[in-house]
Amino acid sequence: DVAALAGMSESTFSRFFQKNTGNSFSDHVAKLRLWQACKLLADTEIPITDICFQVGYMNISNFNRAFLRKHKMTPSSYRKLSRQRLTLRA
Repeated sequence: DVAALAGMSESTFSRFFQKNTGNSFSDHVAKLRLWQACKLLADTEIPITDICFQVGYMNISNFNRAFLRKHKMTPSSYRKLSRQRLTLRA
């Protein structure tokens, strides 16, 4: 666990992270997971279910819900839009 790697208790690490970044550690991890998912959706043909698990979600419904909340569209819509943008650039 990250707190142990930093040599801190979970609560101390949580406060330290929040104070120094302005975000909770769990929010930061969620943003990183969704950022990685966006890259994989745009750049690969990996099935969305596989991407869900690769980026650390335990089930597809939680992944879809988090993605929709952050990006205001489903992962499949994001992939389709990414492909359309690439086609327009070519």
